[in-house]
Amino acid sequence: MGMFINQISPQSLQAPIFSESQPSLVTGDLIDLDTRLAEEVSRLAAGTQVEKDRITAALNNPDVTSDPEQLAIWQNKLSAYTIDTSLYSTLARKGVSAIETLIKT
Repeated sequence: MGMFINQISPQSLQAPIFSESQPSLVTGDLIDLDTRLAEEVSRLAAGTQVEKDRITAALNNPDVTSDPEQLAIWQNKLSAYTIDTSLYSTLARKGVSAIETLIKT
């Protein structure tokens, strides 16, 4: 069961917002660094899964793949998704490394 491009709302085509304030940071509650990192990685993973599903649905739609303009738009979205995913992976790896370094000292 696929999703067609005409079923996708214009709001869903906007880039996901990944930098929202966390209530615990606003209220001044203390959070362990490793817990904060795990929460953020989990949140980013959920957001990227939604974006991946949107891209997959659009690129499985013959109306999109047969229209060069639409195809170019979705290929750009796929490129941005790939770059974002790579960035999140690198940040998670560096974050884990930094936490391990702090724990050792």
